[in-house]
Amino acid sequence: MGKAETPEQAAELGALRDPGDLTTTGDRPAFQPDAPPNGSEEDTSDGLDIMLDVLGGASGAYANDVIDYAKGMVIFATFPPGYFMWQGYNFWGGLANGAVQGYEQDGVFGALAGAVNTLNPLALVGISLAATVDSAEKGDYAKAGEHGYQAAKVLAGIALGAIGAGIKLGSAKSPAGPIRSSNWHPRDIKNPACATGCERAATQIQKHIGGDIKRITPISGAPTLGGYRGQNWGWSHHEVVVKGGRVYDAFTGGKGASIAEYKALWEYSGHINFGF
Repeated sequence: MGKAETPEQAAELGALRDPGDLTTTGDRPAFQPDAPPNGSEEDTSDGLDIMLDVLGGASGAYANDVIDYAKGMVIFATFPPGYFMWQGYNFWGGLANGAVQGYEQDGVFGALAGAVNTLNPLALVGISLAATVDSAEKGDYAKAGEHGYQAAKVLAGIALGAIGAGIKLGSAKSPAGPIRSSNWHPRDIKNPACATGCERAATQIQKHIGGDIKRITPISGAPTLGGYRGQNWGWSHHEVVVKGGRVYDAFTGGKGASIAEYKALWEYSGHINFGF
């Protein structure tokens, strides 16, 4: 048996022992469990914020389109010539904006390319998609949504144009191309290839049937003629052949149309100088 500790020795030894903190208070920090492994609890708040920013940018761009459309309808209802002037302003404004952006990137050549690209739907899609990616990389997701909407809008327009053109086998309308006889089939005005070239078509028609070439122009200072046969290509003029009280262009076919019938095909015939 060892010697019993005296009260003085027990006190000394007790000062050296650490009994541990058995209470709920004290100097020691509370137990902290290890963080869960990566991926076990994902924070989705950032992804949700990005999605909302993208949707906000796209919806804002759509709202601007709705407002512009409403403006156009109000202007046309109150002052039709002003509507054509407003369309011209938007057209030339877009052209100038494309030229300025192109110049900033590649000088004079870039300005020319930028102006031309504003008239090319596929180029507009590419530009909008590139801007979408660039904005996303910079973290500006609202701007990315806006550019993405513009790309989708142009693509939808191209798709609707193709559907409306009725590109299918057995179509009764001829594809765009030279008029080689006096009994040509009507061209399809919704075909993008027919958006230009009325001067050449009028010359070819006159060669086969004779008659006089007439140039149709807008009046009241309007920059475009408006819609023709349900399609608006933004024409500033259109050339036709007039012979024997009938009017001929690529879209009438060899039978032509009476003057009254032809004028009725134009959306704003009251604001057009036909010259016949």
